[in-house]
Amino acid sequence: MEENEKKIQDVLAKLDEKQINYEMQRHPAVDRIDQIADLNLIHPETAAKNLFPRDDKHQHYYLVSIMPQKRVDLKAFRKEIGARHLSFASAEDMEKYLALRPGSVTPMGALNDT
Repeated sequence: MEENEKKIQDVLAKLDEKQINYEMQRHPAVDRIDQIADLNLIHPETAAKNLFPRDDKHQHYYLVSIMPQKRVDLKAFRKEIGARHLSFASAEDMEKYLALRPGSVTPMGALNDT
């Protein structure tokens, strides 16, 4: 079993152990939120836009999930959380901290951050 699949199975086992109900649907990674409509999701109303910004010193990273129709104002977000200038993390940072690639960001990726 590949490492990523093992991590998925570990998360599902933990959810089962805690008796947390869930439905999982696998789908290809998408680069833009408008591509979600093409996926025929079981519950399209639960889709989320997941973003991975970082500060300009590459010291703090944030995993942000929002409704697909919302826009993220990084300046306002930065001020609200008291962070330095924010921009989106690179594909390399995403792989390093979340073990994910662009288009496949999920809140579950935070489980990969050591």
